[in-house]
Amino acid sequence: MSLFRGAQSAGENIMKQFVMRAGDKGQEVKRLQMALKCKFIDGDFGPGTESDLKDYQEDHGLSS
Repeated sequence: MSLFRGAQSAGENIMKQFVMRAGDKGQEVKRLQMALKCKFIDGDFGPGTESDLKDYQEDHGLSS
């Protein structure tokens, strides 16, 4: 699952910088986890982060 989908044309390169997927690791994932108020903030985009992201998207009327 991607954080953002459908980036096109000139904005495509910018959007690619912000795409995160299950299995990604690092500081950007930690920032996402903090923003989502995940139970575990470990910088690992695993099942818990994916679930929290899906919940956030559903709660805010965003597609996942």
